[in-house]
This record gives sequence, C-alpha cells and structure tokens, in this order.
Amino acid sequence: MLSFSIIGTKANPYLKNAFDNYVKNGGLARAKSALANEVKNKLINDIKKAVKK
Repeated sequence: MLSFSIIGTKANPYLKNAFDNYVKNGGLARAKSALANEVKNKLINDIKKAVKK
C-alpha cells in the first residue's frame, strides 16, 4: 500500500493555470456538453435496438 502525505503539497502552477484557462475559456463546459450528447445518443440507440427485438 502506498503511503504518503499531501499536506503542504501545492499544485503545479503551470497545471493550475492551464486548468483555470480551460475552465475560463469554456473548454470544460464544451467537454461536459459533448459528453452528455454522446451518452444521450448512445442511450437512445440502445433503447431503439432493445425495442426492435
């Protein structure tokens, strides 16, 4: 088992800045929307296949 402490550990500032920019510029919102659409389409297709059987 791995054992370590994260107390006092700071996020890498480059990663934090990149993530903050990703969120600020709408990248996260677009990714969530795209994922929701993909899941919706897959679900609809699976339901249609189940109804046809």
